[in-house]
Amino acid sequence: MVNYQKSFTVHVTQGIIDVSVPKSRKHCMIALALIINKGFVSVSVTREQIKFSTQGMRYCFDAPAAVSKNVSLLDAKGKEAVSPFSFQLQNGTMAPVQFKGPRIKPYKKRKPYKRPSSRFCPVRRNSNGGKVRIDSGVPEL
Repeated sequence: MVNYQKSFTVHVTQGIIDVSVPKSRKHCMIALALIINKGFVSVSVTREQIKFSTQGMRYCFDAPAAVSKNVSLLDAKGKEAVSPFSFQLQNGTMAPVQFKGPRIKPYKKRKPYKRPSSRFCPVRRNSNGGKVRIDSGVPEL
């Protein structure tokens, strides 16, 4: 993690507030403003932190007071209680995104087919030594 000195100004408009989802980390008004205005991906917003990714880097900022207040207001009273506002993200940290690669399951060797024992088969031996099905009484070949 490296300290990141660049600052971002984010504008939250009434249209963004109207389509936002209360109590959602990924679809709240702050996350939508970052996605729409700045083009960031993998945005996650809490009352304490704002995290997002772009071009192979993951950024983490402490949430400003205006963000914490408006997110709490949106969650408690709904969209009508929040008016458009702007805030600035400053002094965050950044780290490179680590690509884990595709998840490939290892090849599993199949067990050979095992015939069930005669104890579980619905046949029995008659007096001649031949097999007879228990449910029908018909001799089996």
